[in-house]
Amino acid sequence: MTSPRFLLRLHGGFLIFLTVALTIGGFVGLATGAGPFSWITGAPIAAPGLVQAYLLMLLIGLVLWFGSYRAKDTTLFHWLGIGAHMVPLSLLPVFWSILGTVGATETAPASFIIHGGWIAVEASSLWRMRRAPSHG
Repeated sequence: MTSPRFLLRLHGGFLIFLTVALTIGGFVGLATGAGPFSWITGAPIAAPGLVQAYLLMLLIGLVLWFGSYRAKDTTLFHWLGIGAHMVPLSLLPVFWSILGTVGATETAPASFIIHGGWIAVEASSLWRMRRAPSHG
């Protein structure tokens, strides 16, 4: 069985890698109009918010990574992982029509899967920790 600490490291590492790649992709889309963020040339005002959101998730990834090594009880870090994904997951349906006007809905299914998947992973870690004598 996979430990909650390992899942935090996996989650943190995934966020670190993915957010760097997505930030680069956002800049490439803005500069060239190519790639999954090609839509951003039609709405360049979205670029600062997109980059900020990815870099904030990078910080969350770093906190999860380091928290998995340092914390005696990792419960708070699992809740942080859930909360960090709840924000974008809940805002996707709210802003769906706006995303559609600039053609940004093509990447939305992957976003639903990524955010929903990590919420499920962290929730399962919390569930298993609740039943285990030691946290983490």
